[in-house]
Amino acid sequence: MAQIPIMHTDASSDPSPTRADRRLLRRTVLAHMLGMWVFILALVLITAWVWVWLAKALLAFGLHFDFKRFNVAGPEALSLLERVNPWFWWVLVGLLTLILVRVLFALGRSLAARARRRSVHPDAFRQLATQLSAPALDVLLWAWSSTDEPLRVGDVQQAAVELASHRASRLQTARDQRQMLQDALQSRQTESS
Repeated sequence: MAQIPIMHTDASSDPSPTRADRRLLRRTVLAHMLGMWVFILALVLITAWVWVWLAKALLAFGLHFDFKRFNVAGPEALSLLERVNPWFWWVLVGLLTLILVRVLFALGRSLAARARRRSVHPDAFRQLATQLSAPALDVLLWAWSSTDEPLRVGDVQQAAVELASHRASRLQTARDQRQMLQDALQSRQTESS
């Protein structure tokens, strides 16, 4: 495998990342997560189609449900059950729909989290390392959660978000402030000696 040149991320030479940096980060995230998004979309569409069919069947069952077979409570209770019957089945379908949406939402979040934990493909990593500007590389290094592990898709996604919210300039400001404090401390130490 070819050695990737390590760039010194001196963001003071070019303090602002380019649009190409943002585009490259977004394209990298999209390439790694597109399969998961297509799978989730297909799962939601198939589940919605099956659920509509089941909900119609449940409502049709409720429409033709005969309470006269259960003549244990008397005619007043039977009359009440027949009046409430359509509402009961609609409420049941609504509650089951909410549960199904919640389960699908949790499954989608779980799949997305799993996709964010995947390592970035070596070719994509090489492209990021060679094509990102120094400030964008600085933000990517800042977003890389654990440098003991390979770069993950979630790290690239976080870098894209942070790049859009001007993290590069904040990192440069922090570096400048740190340098000023170190210079002040060094000058005080030389004055006292």
